[in-house]
Amino acid sequence: MIGRQMFFCLVFFIVSCEDGKSEDSNEAETLPDGDIPCFHDTAGDPDTAGDPDMAGDPGTAGDPDTAWPTDDNEANDTDASWPDNAGSDGYLPDNTEQPDESSGEDDPLRLYKSGTRIRARFGETPDGAKQFFGWYDTALTINCMFLETAEEVFRCLPTPLLYTSFYADTVCTIPLFMALSSCTPVADWGVITDGCSRPQRIFKRGAIYTENTAYVFSDGTCTQVSLSYYTGSTFYRAGQEYPLSSFQTMNVYTE
Repeated sequence: MIGRQMFFCLVFFIVSCEDGKSEDSNEAETLPDGDIPCFHDTAGDPDTAGDPDMAGDPGTAGDPDTAWPTDDNEANDTDASWPDNAGSDGYLPDNTEQPDESSGEDDPLRLYKSGTRIRARFGETPDGAKQFFGWYDTALTINCMFLETAEEVFRCLPTPLLYTSFYADTVCTIPLFMALSSCTPVADWGVITDGCSRPQRIFKRGAIYTENTAYVFSDGTCTQVSLSYYTGSTFYRAGQEYPLSSFQTMNVYTE
């Protein structure tokens, strides 16, 4: 039935154009069987040119959902889904180049913004490409990354970090940090986490631990273990402990 209707529409349109009849008419013509009405092409009529259902060229229709895409990745000005700040090529501008901070300019799409203590680090290729590489704490002179601590606060903690499940004493209070002997340089900092794997205590890495035994804490018990099974690993004593308050905080919010 649909094919028959379309055939009659096409035939009717051709005949009407050849006869010069009702060329500007918007009135529907009824097919012999009364199936569906057929409309003449009214794309040239200024009274109907803005109607996407009546326009002859889908590429010029006013409806962004039915407009044909343009060539060469050009942005469709009628499509509300395009961002307001999209360029003529339809892509967002490059915001990795930071504005001059002295100008007071604030761009919410910037990938980073340095503070007075915590500064942004980035890498740059010879041809000018840039990538954000993390943060640097100028007070502690360390590279750092923001992690949620056991106190449920985001702080810029040293990176990389050594982790531990071993202790040097029989009551499991003096931590030992393990590192692969083949990995250099060795991280300068170690961390003890809580039961939710959140940083709880932060230490500077100390001297190499030379004993053959250590202790692990499990199910409330401190148990002695042999380190001879951990070939290829080096154990380090904990050095100076830094309280969590030593590390810069960050407030996290949703705009």
